[in-house]
Amino acid sequence: MLNKQVCVVGAGYWGKNHIRTLHELGVLGGIVETNSDLLERFSKKYPNASTYQKLGDALNNNDFAGFTVATPAETHSEVAKKIISSGKHILVEKPISLTIRDAGNLVLKLTKALIINDQYMIYSIKTY
Repeated sequence: MLNKQVCVVGAGYWGKNHIRTLHELGVLGGIVETNSDLLERFSKKYPNASTYQKLGDALNNNDFAGFTVATPAETHSEVAKKIISSGKHILVEKPISLTIRDAGNLVLKLTKALIINDQYMIYSIKTY
């Protein structure tokens, strides 16, 4: 992922930490946040990061090698599904989903790596 950027989805309670850390590492490329006031504040604080109100717009940016998901827990599964379908690398803040069924469906969609934050487990799923 050298010279590639990471986009953070969700700039709230946990997302702000993802944004700060990725910025410090020099790989913050974008921020997706539906709250326009919050997005405006982050765009001023991190002017080199692209900002989006819609995930689909960020997924169209080929400069992003990966995404971190730090949205409210009830949205993790749906957001992760969209990112996985786009073929991008993904890190999902815990929990990956609120139900075992949704988690299982996400695992079935994986073709790359899924990293679960704070547990440092990497699952590589290969399709045959």
